This record gives sequence, C-alpha cells and structure tokens, in this order.
Amino acid sequence: MNTKNLKILNASAGSGKTYNLVLTYLKIALNKPELASSFSQIIAMTFTNKAAFEMKKRIIAALDILSHHVLGSTSEKHAKTQQLVNRVVDELGVSELMIQQKAGQVLKQLLHQFEDFNVLTIDKFNLRLIRSFAKELNIPADFQISLRENEVLNEVIDGMMDRLDPSLTPDLTSLVLSYAKDKLDDEESWNFQNDLKRFASVLTNEKYFSMVIELIAADYDLDSLPLLKNRIKNYSTDQQFGKFPQTTKIILY
Repeated sequence: MNTKNLKILNASAGSGKTYNLVLTYLKIALNKPELASSFSQIIAMTFTNKAAFEMKKRIIAALDILSHHVLGSTSEKHAKTQQLVNRVVDELGVSELMIQQKAGQVLKQLLHQFEDFNVLTIDKFNLRLIRSFAKELNIPADFQISLRENEVLNEVIDGMMDRLDPSLTPDLTSLVLSYAKDKLDDEESWNFQNDLKRFASVLTNEKYFSMVIELIAADYDLDSLPLLKNRIKNYSTDQQFGKFPQTTKIILY
C-alpha cells in the first residue's frame, strides 16, 4: 500500500501557518491534470466557521493574484505577489506563465462551482458524511441537528413517558411505576421527570462517558432490582459518584 507523507505545521500565532496551508492547497489544485475539477477533489477542514471563511477568502485571493500578476515584475509594489508566485513556481517546477494560466482556469471554475469548494468545519464534514449514509445508518435523510441539549433531552424523556403502557411496554412501565411508588414511600413527589432530566444531562458531559459505558453494560432485569435497590442506598454516601449520588438512583432503575 502506498502512503503519502504526513506534514505537520506546528507554530505560534502569526507565524504563517495559514499562508503555508493556502500554499499547499494551491500546489495541489494547480498540479492536477484535470484542472476543471481539481479543487472539488480537495477537502480542507478546520474548527470554526470563521476560520473556514478566512481560508476560502485567502485561497480565492491567492488564485486571483496568481492569475493577474505582472510576469517578471521586480517592482516593490509587486514584491509580495512575486514572492507567492516564486513559491508556487518552485513547488510545481513550471513557468510563471503556466502558473498564471492554470490559476485563471481554476479560479474561473471555482467561482462557477462554488458549492464544490470544500473548505469547511469538521462538524460540517461529518454531517455531510452522515447524510450520505443515512439509509445505511437507518436514520431519516432529512434529519436536523440541534445544539440545544436541554430541548433534546426533554423530548427524549417525554417520548419515553408516552411509551408507558402495560400491554406494549410492560417491563418499562413496571420499572417506572415501581420507582414512582418508592418516591411516594420516601414522601417525595411521584413525578421524577425533573430528576431524570437532571441526570440525563450527565450523558452529554464527556468526563462521565466511562461511567455511562459501565452503566449501559450492567444487568437491569427485574430479578436484579432488589439487589440494585440495596446497592443504591449504599451509593448515597459513596464519594465515587461525586455530586451525583442521588441521580445515580434513576439510571440504575
């Protein structure tokens, strides 16, 4: 298997990382034989929309400079432009005239097919990838992304409560009724939805993922329920669960 070298740019702010990334993008785009669609075969990813916009702007500006620069100019006015041209010429090993022609072609095609200009955030790339395999993942093709965790958790919990039916979900219904009864026996409100929502927020916190994995792997059949109840009482003073000793009660049900 042929592998390509991995290049890592590790430098402080303002040292020219973006400049070199743009140069790398230009080198790949201008070195493709099929220039008409060369840029559509390149994916550049970054962390924020602002950074992606800045990268796009710089690439377009660089292509514009390369396609309109004055060949062989040595004037101070064109010094920075000529520096960029020289870098690209050295990297690709072709003439300035060839670079100018290629840059003009790529820029023209890019502006006509801007939707294929793939400089985007990691999140957006993953979203595009998931949509492409929506059928294989068994999810709706028109799914929406929500960044409001509380709304999502509320909807999931409300949906679970709507499923309670002795004839359709007997095990789930029995567990919920048992927990509600225990709440009443402890002279607390039977409605534990707010408790469940508070605990559910733990599921979105990365530092608790290992604990969640352990809980998912545990056995929660009805025969284990009495044992779990006894263990829950002991957990109330166990510092292993930090500030969440009482909320652990819900997930163990």
